[in-house]
Amino acid sequence: MNDRLRKLPTYPMEQLAAWTAELERRGARVFDFGTGDPREPTPQLLRQAMFDGTPAVSQYPPTRGPGRCARGLPRTCNGASASASTPRPR
Repeated sequence: MNDRLRKLPTYPMEQLAAWTAELERRGARVFDFGTGDPREPTPQLLRQAMFDGTPAVSQYPPTRGPGRCARGLPRTCNGASASASTPRPR
């Protein structure tokens, strides 16, 4: 392995998982306020929109994604126009 890779600090989520496991091993009750995995089903409206908007061959998007996503998602989710808090695409 490259020496620079060996010198990198532990990935924060891996460190958090190790601390959590150690606390649970000691019998502590741990409350996870991390990002976690969703436990509720994805609404059918969103599943269908993702399906409809995905071409047969999907290429990786630019880092910020296409502007139409940032503008269209709020309207799709709640029928409202994009709010002032919606990130503006470049």
